[in-house]
Amino acid sequence: MELNTGVREVKDQDALLFQKKFQEFLTSYYVDGESAYFEEIKKLTEPERNTLQVNYHQLLDYDQTLAQALVAQFFRLYFYLCEAVRNIAFELIDSDEQKDILKKKQIFINFAETDGKHAIRELQSYKIGSLVKISGQVVRTHPVHPELWRGTFVCDECGITIRGVVQHFRYTVPTQCANPQCQNRTRWSLDLYESEFVDFQRVRIQEVQEELPRGCIPRNVDVILRGETVEKVQPGDHCDFTGMLITIPDVSVLSAPGQRADAKNRQKGQKGDAGGLQGLKSLGVRELNYKLAFLCTGVVPTLQMFDELNFKQGTDFESHWQLLPTKDPVRNIAFELIDSDEQKDILKKKQIFINFAETDGKHAIRELQSYKIGSLVKISGQVVRTHPVHPELWRGTFVCDECGITIRGVVQHFRYTVPTQCANPQCQNRTRWSLDLYESEFVDFQRVRIQEVQEELPRGCIPRNVDVILRGETVEKVQPGDHCDFTGMLITIPDVSVLSAPGQRADAKNRQKGQRGDAGGLQGLKSLGVRELNYKLAFLCTGVVPTLQMFDELNFKQGTDFESHWQLLPTKDRQLLMEMAQDKELFRHMREALFPNIYGNDDVKLGILLMLCGGVQKRAPGTTLRGDINVLLVGDPSCAKSQFLKAVENFSPRAVYTSGKASSAAGLTAAVVRDEESMDFVIEAGALMLADNGVCCIDEFDKMDQKDQVAIHEAMEQQTISITKAGVKATLNARASILAAANPVGGRYDKSRPLRQNIQLSEPIMSRFDLFFVLTDEFSDSLDYAIAKRIVDNAMDSYVANPRKPKYKVDDVRKYISFVKHLMPTISDEAADCLKEEYKKSRIGTGNSMIEMSSRSTVRQLESLIRLSEALARLQCVNEITKEHVESATKLLKKCFVRVDQPEVELDDDFGDDSAFGADASMESMNDENVRPVENDPTVEKAQGTQQAHESVKISYDDYVKIRELLVLHIRRDEDRETDENWKGVKRNALVQWYLSLIEENVDSIEELQKQTKVVELVIKRLTDVENVLLVMDRDDDGEPMLVDNPDFEI
Repeated sequence: MELNTGVREVKDQDALLFQKKFQEFLTSYYVDGESAYFEEIKKLTEPERNTLQVNYHQLLDYDQTLAQALVAQFFRLYFYLCEAVRNIAFELIDSDEQKDILKKKQIFINFAETDGKHAIRELQSYKIGSLVKISGQVVRTHPVHPELWRGTFVCDECGITIRGVVQHFRYTVPTQCANPQCQNRTRWSLDLYESEFVDFQRVRIQEVQEELPRGCIPRNVDVILRGETVEKVQPGDHCDFTGMLITIPDVSVLSAPGQRADAKNRQKGQKGDAGGLQGLKSLGVRELNYKLAFLCTGVVPTLQMFDELNFKQGTDFESHWQLLPTKDPVRNIAFELIDSDEQKDILKKKQIFINFAETDGKHAIRELQSYKIGSLVKISGQVVRTHPVHPELWRGTFVCDECGITIRGVVQHFRYTVPTQCANPQCQNRTRWSLDLYESEFVDFQRVRIQEVQEELPRGCIPRNVDVILRGETVEKVQPGDHCDFTGMLITIPDVSVLSAPGQRADAKNRQKGQRGDAGGLQGLKSLGVRELNYKLAFLCTGVVPTLQMFDELNFKQGTDFESHWQLLPTKDRQLLMEMAQDKELFRHMREALFPNIYGNDDVKLGILLMLCGGVQKRAPGTTLRGDINVLLVGDPSCAKSQFLKAVENFSPRAVYTSGKASSAAGLTAAVVRDEESMDFVIEAGALMLADNGVCCIDEFDKMDQKDQVAIHEAMEQQTISITKAGVKATLNARASILAAANPVGGRYDKSRPLRQNIQLSEPIMSRFDLFFVLTDEFSDSLDYAIAKRIVDNAMDSYVANPRKPKYKVDDVRKYISFVKHLMPTISDEAADCLKEEYKKSRIGTGNSMIEMSSRSTVRQLESLIRLSEALARLQCVNEITKEHVESATKLLKKCFVRVDQPEVELDDDFGDDSAFGADASMESMNDENVRPVENDPTVEKAQGTQQAHESVKISYDDYVKIRELLVLHIRRDEDRETDENWKGVKRNALVQWYLSLIEENVDSIEELQKQTKVVELVIKRLTDVENVLLVMDRDDDGEPMLVDNPDFEI
């Protein structure tokens, strides 16, 4: 028999009134003359049935006030409404056996067809206890096990039984024995056979990929399933869950081995049945942390488009159209616009924050000192780590464990704070309190770590960092790699990270032996002795905004009038930028400002300037084409490769310099690490994420391991980083240009070998670079003198009175590039045709022997050509890409095709055998393993004697190419000047005489004339007999061949 506990039970009169109204709704709501719920209520006596499905729209039609109150006060009313269903079931059932079954069965209700659906990241603290619907993908399921619902306890002192003790998401025992002569409060035994249990399952759901904002980490939440909802989902299912948001203590920290041992030793001497939440008190300040969970009342699969329709194979096609809805359902959004009582109730539960924007001054992280604690300051930094969002206890509602009095509104001052004394004058309780989770107020809480930006870091200093606490609307506003301004105040919090060290945990454990586990508070910190004096600074943020780059506040749109761009500029900058845009020698002045200490390499400087300007990013449904330009520098040592990288690092606002040899794949992209305090998995940004919207300079690129090179494939082309590790699946932004430097194999670049054989890079990663520049240490008197002069001049400028100054300052160039990066140039029709032609030529010229291409011509080269043309248009500050831009980009791109040194060309009278001619000579019969000479063959001996009789002539490859081009150009010009339609070509002797007349100024002897005559004759013979560059169309009356050029040959 259930005895009176001596404490008067308080009845919720409003909840009882709503229970009565809901019971009237179930009994009086009819559809087509039949009760909508009687039959379903009767089925609750069947095995495995304990949930009644109620249509929310029907309830809304019946009583709008009841429906709105249900949504706002779902947790408060839910169990009363379940009892209403039980009461109706008893009235409808006549069998005593079924009534006995119903008495032991817990009844649940699911409200289907509720309005609105929330994403997981929209679950905020003010929704706790309200009826909501969420959707997500199941990523983890736990086994089903029984959950204690109502406990029956037996007093270990007097033996009295107390029944119906409701379990509020934790093991709850009676507060006091019902026997007036028994003072037992702690010693209870659970009667397993008289207690009530329900099926319980916990699953974890995660945001679906298509709803995830770009660059954000997917959020997840634990969902609690009971009754009929268990075993309804499997990992991978997309489902809609209806229920309410709840908070539970975050006890995951107890999973750490050291913390379990710590909690166990702190509680030595306690009785094992003291129960409750004593284990949490051993965590000290960690007791402040709670986490959200979702108590589910109903789950259904997420329907894809038209999944609710029943299309059957073989049915009439017209019937399919009849099944489609006539129009999209219109959701009732009036509740969001009307100042209703429901909105007032929400506002009562919501904590209001204030952010003071546009504050004066901005402090660096290293300027945060103790005297600024509590003051309003603004700081800036780069986000390097983000933690998951969880609810933070804001104002606690506590129940006295001695007398049951409730104390509300206990403000939490950055740690778990309980009332100092009970409000009951007859009660002397100071330590024994229970937190009422559903009457307390929570706010969204997130901790991020920011670091000093590179350009503000003093030379030789290690970047400082500080933890920033975000609350309310500021959570989930930043991602790793973002540069942001934070407004708020500096605070101090105890440094509990020392408890994470195993040795310190053991030390604290031994010091606390003999202490009571329920002493609570900060006992864990006190065990540290002198370490109790150690605190750390944190920043309590009230507002966060992205750090605007120069002119980011301007709104430049693609295709708009160019003049409107100038009107958007501030007056003080407009004149300077217009002057620079009209400068005809802008490129020379800009490279003098950016690279004052580097001599020559003008093509490399132009390529880097184009990389800084960048192309236009294109977005289309299902695809994104990058606009950033990637550049690779390959060359001998002491060719200023690292100088270029350092110059870009110092110039670019968002640049990260790293070494490929000293960096791992995680250091370049991103890493999933476990936080030392919260033990949560967090994403830590790598170099490419930190350089988001900037430049990542990677030195010693060829020294990277193969697996590390593969890790940046996605970042170089798609400009994203995908992570799947430790249950975290995320796609992060890495919108950065890559400027890499590599050394050739063996330390020196071998011009006789192609670029692929000079560097140890794979073909996929080489195809992702837009520009290749080969820097070689050439031995030239004039070049060496010029380089030495520049080095000496730079040394003298350090102490002369009037050093050399470029026309534009570095800040002016930075301002100009920041402006032109906002321009969106469009491709003209003429430029589009030129792009197509140049790409077609590059495909045809892939096998050209004159040039060894950096990589095989693919569509990526066409995309690179478009990006370079856009960057050239931006650099010249124009709004349209012209044919000249495409031609200039093609010229620069062709310079990236590395020319391979060819051996000397051997010219012979007899070209029957293939003479050695580098890559152009025919290789069909050379080294033919299938043709073997016959010993003592007189034919072979005669041929060998004849070959020795011929005197061969050798010339350099450059001279050969020069003569070939001159002859072809002369024939083409002669054809253009000839008006006779029967023109048959140029006579061979006339072509030889023309060439000799062209070089007669350089011929000073008869021997030289004879030599040049023989050379040009042999070249013509080779062009006709071997290369087919010249074709013999006919012969004149004297038998002299008439020569024309091959139209397929390109110069």
